[in-house]
Amino acid sequence: MSENLVFDLLPIEINVSIGDDNYVLRESSGDAACRYRNLITSCAKRQGEDMVINGPIADAEPLWVSMCLFKVDADGNTAKNHVKVETVRSWPERVVKILVAKLQEISPIDSDGDEDVAVLEKERDALTKKIDDLESAKNSQSNTADG
Repeated sequence: MSENLVFDLLPIEINVSIGDDNYVLRESSGDAACRYRNLITSCAKRQGEDMVINGPIADAEPLWVSMCLFKVDADGNTAKNHVKVETVRSWPERVVKILVAKLQEISPIDSDGDEDVAVLEKERDALTKKIDDLESAKNSQSNTADG
């Protein structure tokens, strides 16, 4: 039995307006997906049975958005180069989060990557709580010593 695979290589695109500027959010290319996954996985290190964050995981989403976002000029022409990550980082987080959610809809990255992110976010939350608890305990000891 033979199987034929036929692909349409035109990426899915969503028109986006941010402030006075227009953009196209384009389905993730293989390169953009690889860079995003590589950054996510490079931030996760196994320490015994635990997964710990060991890198700039917060950089992953702005990088992915920047690689998939292209400016559109007044004549409707889409730029050949993607938006710089610094531009994406300058926008409010609420905007970036919506763009990430749209990218996840049109560029589903394998479930393993999604699970890695969930594990890392859970570990980040646990580490943040530990830090807060330690700082709180330290402040309590300091106040007791002062009093």
